[in-house]
Amino acid sequence: LVTGSDDKSLKVWQVGSKKFLNSLTGHTNWIRRAKFSPTSSLVASCADDKTIKLFDTKSGECIHTFTERKGSGRDLCWNADGGMIGVGLSCNRVKIFDIRERELIQLYHVHTEAVNSVDFHPSGHFLISGSDDETLKIYNLLEGRPIFTITGHIGKVTAVAFSHDGKHFATGGQDHKLMIWKTNFSDIGSRRESKEFVFDESGINFLSNTADYEKDLETTRSVDESIIINPKKSRAYNEPDENFKIFNAGSSFDVLS
Repeated sequence: LVTGSDDKSLKVWQVGSKKFLNSLTGHTNWIRRAKFSPTSSLVASCADDKTIKLFDTKSGECIHTFTERKGSGRDLCWNADGGMIGVGLSCNRVKIFDIRERELIQLYHVHTEAVNSVDFHPSGHFLISGSDDETLKIYNLLEGRPIFTITGHIGKVTAVAFSHDGKHFATGGQDHKLMIWKTNFSDIGSRRESKEFVFDESGINFLSNTADYEKDLETTRSVDESIIINPKKSRAYNEPDENFKIFNAGSSFDVLS
């Protein structure tokens, strides 16, 4: 487990033993997001100091820094093979970096306000982003262009995530709604392909694929203010009011709270 904080440091923990392993330093401002690479050999992080950093998890050293001029990273994601990261920025941009070559390979400036959340499709061919401009964008990375603009949330879109099989994606926003969409790249924006859940308290801040690939998993576990999508198509969400909810994507009702 890796955690980031307003103390400008990252902490690496061993979940089973609850043991603190390492502290990763180098950021000079609030850390907004940190994620392990698929092999767990690297940690990528973005912070309000306008940098995206790569850390070696064994040595604890920062091995590379991408520096931004116009905005800071709000969210980042790894593709499936760990060769790329996508970053959503406060300056309305989405950037794709090649980790092996350590260079920017794609830049999109199609949102009109800050980008809060990004996620790669499991195929690595597509990326989704959610923004303060109330829209979702989907990009074809092979062609290097945005292909869909999706509306449905009223207010900022604060969280997006594809399911492991890529057949669905979830979005959350400050309108207190969680929407589960069917991924159909021929007609992905159809509201008939979505299911909607409404929350009473506050918006949804973070969505993530679960790291557990066990096909027989019947429920999922989540961390604070997150939703986790598992192969059984259930959804778990922990609200700021400390209520834990699990949903079944096949039916629009709350099955545990």
